[in-house]
Amino acid sequence: MACNHQRSEQIADFSAGHLRGDLVDNLLDHLDGCEPCSQEFDLAADLATLGAPVAELRPVATPDPVRRRPLLRMVLPAAAAAALLLTIVGRGSDPPVSSLASLEALHYPTSVLRGGDDDLRRAAMERYQAGDFERAAAELGALAQENDQDALAHFYGGLALLQLDRMTDAQTALTAAVAASEGLLRERALWYLANTELALEQGQRAQTTLERLIGLDGEYVLDARAKLDALRPLLDDSPE
Repeated sequence: MACNHQRSEQIADFSAGHLRGDLVDNLLDHLDGCEPCSQEFDLAADLATLGAPVAELRPVATPDPVRRRPLLRMVLPAAAAAALLLTIVGRGSDPPVSSLASLEALHYPTSVLRGGDDDLRRAAMERYQAGDFERAAAELGALAQENDQDALAHFYGGLALLQLDRMTDAQTALTAAVAASEGLLRERALWYLANTELALEQGQRAQTTLERLIGLDGEYVLDARAKLDALRPLLDDSPE
């Protein structure tokens, strides 16, 4: 689909986070005026959603009204996200801290994070999986209120609140999930808490949370390091 084989390879390398330096600049310049390559770039991002978490790329106007650049809203493969954000910053644009937030819904992995088998929890999680986030948030919130050590209720209640764009409430629930959880669930709670803080433009708090996550040296360590590398250049302009 790309205009030539070399461009196709560059797009694949960028999606995998392997393209560096002037090659990234050159590719982004080329995408501005080449519809076949732009379509292949979008397809590469869509296909990546079948594997690691991937960003939705949305073009936004730069100071030069004739030129446009893709800006991250969610998350590319981590190395590519960091490379693209650093490229954008280097070109003089000023993306907000919230552009780094990754707030996609997480499917309920019962085989990994198995909680109680009570009917109330099962019903709430069925609503969550079905996308009924309003009822899921209410029911999981009630479970968490009954037991402030119910880490799963805090966590998935927080994720449901994220999908409802109730960021401050989600931050409260995810903070409680971090305090009540351990192992993989704590890592996931920290990851979503950091991204909620980014969405709220709380750059310094997100930095602290990401550093805490990196210190666990677990499943999210590489993604957290890449996000922190992309965040640091933006912190001076981040309101708290």
